[in-house]
Amino acid sequence: MNDHGESHNRDGQTSEAKIRFKYVIILSRSPTLVGRSWNPEQYFTDTSLTNFMHATQLSHVGASGLLLRLHASGLSMEETAFDNEDFAEAKMAFNRATGELKKRLAPNKVARVMMQIEPLYLTPQQKPL
Repeated sequence: MNDHGESHNRDGQTSEAKIRFKYVIILSRSPTLVGRSWNPEQYFTDTSLTNFMHATQLSHVGASGLLLRLHASGLSMEETAFDNEDFAEAKMAFNRATGELKKRLAPNKVARVMMQIEPLYLTPQQKPL
């Protein structure tokens, strides 16, 4: 997920609602919440979990999975991903949710959506079924 493109009418005016994404990687929650902005080089929906973990540098810290949160006015979702299947399901759920959000927007409006990306450190026995 990245900024969705705008469509223009014949007069060159923007006619479609738009969603703008902000990505934040949560590095720590204790004792202080620490995060950093991240700008993807490709669309969120076009990458595998392995490539995403590498691009966000979370594979370098030994994360076994991700906690993904999507926040916007009228939208709050949370998904976990420990493998490519989980990650694909999270991407589908987020796409459906942002699609519904976009449908509710008036033409020419922009919705700001924040995705928080947080590493999970679980052993195989702790992972959900």
